[in-house]
Amino acid sequence: NDDIPPSMKNAKDYYYENFISPYAWEQVLQRFPQLHLCLAHFGGEESWGRDRFKFKPDWFSKLCEMMRLYPNFYVDTSYFMFDDLFIGQFAEAVQDEKVRNKILFGTDWYMINFEWSRLGHGSSYRNFFRKTYNKFIDTELLKIDNYFPARALVLNPLRFLNFKEILPKLNTVYKCLTGKEISLMEWVPELPETIEQFKGDK
Repeated sequence: NDDIPPSMKNAKDYYYENFISPYAWEQVLQRFPQLHLCLAHFGGEESWGRDRFKFKPDWFSKLCEMMRLYPNFYVDTSYFMFDDLFIGQFAEAVQDEKVRNKILFGTDWYMINFEWSRLGHGSSYRNFFRKTYNKFIDTELLKIDNYFPARALVLNPLRFLNFKEILPKLNTVYKCLTGKEISLMEWVPELPETIEQFKGDK
């Protein structure tokens, strides 16, 4: 934006390069390779489409590389307005099983409500969810993996959050404080970890 003073542009570039860029976060993962880390927005819209190569370095390719390399590194699609032009690129990324097992559906609900209202689309988060889900069940994606929506909405988040291990620990603290158990505890053994379990083919 030409209205941004040069000093502010430099500050923004510094912030992006040192606190947001996947290249910056990879330095953290190199020191702590088992760290559970999720970077939001799958690199942002600037990382998508033909114009992404104007932005150096290429965040999209780097994020895919990191998903393949680090066992607990994920990305989410929060605030990602799926443009029809990007579906081909997204489908190309999820051809890789390691990548599609590391993509989470992110909510970013307050930004969605704010931005959609500002743009005149209304402020219904349900409409955004429906739009995103329709992209998740795009024919091109389902040809690659018929259960991709189950991965992004259920299986991948459960794995990223380490839910089966974390919830019993939270329950211990909750029980000490309240004398009651978390109501979800009875579901823990039934939580799916694989597509086969999700389908009921245990």
